[in-house]
Amino acid sequence: LYMSYRFNGTNSYDEKMVTLLDYLLSNSKAGLIDIDLNQQQKVLGAGSGADFMKDYGMHYFIGNPRMGQSLEEVKDLLLAEIDKIKKGEFEDWLIEACINNMKLQEIQARKATKGRIPLLWLLLMGLAGKINLNLTTTLPILLKNK
Repeated sequence: LYMSYRFNGTNSYDEKMVTLLDYLLSNSKAGLIDIDLNQQQKVLGAGSGADFMKDYGMHYFIGNPRMGQSLEEVKDLLLAEIDKIKKGEFEDWLIEACINNMKLQEIQARKATKGRIPLLWLLLMGLAGKINLNLTTTLPILLKNK
């Protein structure tokens, strides 16, 4: 089963709210879908995700039925988890935990990409001067990180 809701695009209020809602529902560990559907094995597997582009965004839901389970049942289980969010039927700590996890992921992403822009690519594109690249200090750092 695959279903989705459409929202406004990148840099919109919708993007921030849907991203938080997605973490509340499914974050591979302690989201409502993770706990109520996957860990309790009510479905073979379920999850959600958010994807935002310039013009629009979407919050999508995926559910794989167990043997003998209908897609309608999987849909009803996913919609029940969405209703829990609407009604506020989740622990208060979950919002703060999701926000902290989002911050941690951003920090890890920045660390992973730090210093990995290929110097040759910057030089070929003529960007070295535009980003104030100092070859005497940057080149040794780039070579050290490889």
